[in-house]
Amino acid sequence: SAVQDGAPGQPTDSGFTGTASDDLDQDGFNALMEYALGRSDATPGDSNSVIRISCQNFFAGGNFDDYLVITFNRNLLAQNAVSLVPEISSDLVDWAENLVLVSETLNPDLTSTLQYRSAVPVTDEERQFIRLKAFQ
Repeated sequence: SAVQDGAPGQPTDSGFTGTASDDLDQDGFNALMEYALGRSDATPGDSNSVIRISCQNFFAGGNFDDYLVITFNRNLLAQNAVSLVPEISSDLVDWAENLVLVSETLNPDLTSTLQYRSAVPVTDEERQFIRLKAFQ
């Protein structure tokens, strides 16, 4: 466990308090998202560095191809209270959780860094969009 009197090997239940849609620091990230990322809604811009989108080359299906990638931090103390879900779309209307988990790395600040890639190469789609959703 990451906290005193916690259960070793089990996630800690740490609830979100506040109004999920608030953006007190006016940086474009609502309070629920900042909590889920392990950041503060009182510090403008501190969530910018923990969500990254890129295009990377992976070996999959017997070939090397370029895939759309999202990398983000997750607050380990919030995982029982808030879910972070990456989604992908080709039209910004229909969104799907059709992504592949590439890696998860534990960080000393009680977050983990997750990396997901699209299930299909960018060359197989005319357009791809990716987003990160937080919900309780």
